[in-house]
Amino acid sequence: MAAAALNLIPEALSGLCWLSHAARPRFPRRSSPHHHAEIEANVVETGSCRYLIDGQEQTLSRGDLCWLFPSQQHVIIDASADMSLWVLIVRPEFLACRAPSVPADVAEKSQFTRPHRLRESDRLHLGGVAAALVASEGAPEHHADGLAWWFEQAARLTEAQSGRAGRALHPAIVKALSLLEGDPSMPLPELADVVHLSASRLSHLFVDQVGRTVSAQRNHLKLRRFQESLSAGDCRNLTQAAFDAGFGSYAQFARVLRASTGVTPRALLGGPAAQPQHAAQPQTRTGQRHAQSGTVPRP
Repeated sequence: MAAAALNLIPEALSGLCWLSHAARPRFPRRSSPHHHAEIEANVVETGSCRYLIDGQEQTLSRGDLCWLFPSQQHVIIDASADMSLWVLIVRPEFLACRAPSVPADVAEKSQFTRPHRLRESDRLHLGGVAAALVASEGAPEHHADGLAWWFEQAARLTEAQSGRAGRALHPAIVKALSLLEGDPSMPLPELADVVHLSASRLSHLFVDQVGRTVSAQRNHLKLRRFQESLSAGDCRNLTQAAFDAGFGSYAQFARVLRASTGVTPRALLGGPAAQPQHAAQPQTRTGQRHAQSGTVPRP
């Protein structure tokens, strides 16, 4: 099946460039493997993430350059809270004309199937041009020149080294990660049933391949949802934001937040490291009252 276009590139431009942050993505993150008609390149600026590309897990960190071609199924399955990466997507016909060093398909050049760690000087150079591309979207000809230079330079750096091989993930783990991304509260027995494994087998395989338990993955995803709400400026009431993120109670949310970040919810919003003052008793999903919380103004 042919890959569909993302339809993110403005008509006047040949490609698009932006710095994507884990906590505040420019476009909604996809939860299942997908592919698209555009050729994509990523360079990690901060933090780390784990990509699943054609069933192979690739761990990327600062300075890593990664290519994604129209034939490749891919999805980010995990990202640190401080992860940011440059995303460049471009129409293949533009590269065929202006940056012929970039293959039309990953099968043409094996070096493009693997991530490459850039030297710091090269990372800074590519990052500087990427920032200039963001600033020049209103000047299509200048933007096109910058895109062509960036992709030619990135291709040259890719062909200069062999890159790192990935690690195959079990298809059941790939499906489980996608299901949890869509519904972090899915119970383990239901999750195991959908991926056609026993609960114990899924639990063992999940820890072995993902590096955390299913429960820890749920909490990670819920906390990421809360942080996205915070970064978007939508977090006014801590209790409601915690419930919207999928937590069952304010106390559970506060416990997970402290364990993951070392701070309280109030401190995360820039207030004193204590429970909100003038608190009302927050409700659980069933309407019962348990822990203290309150409405905190946007910082």
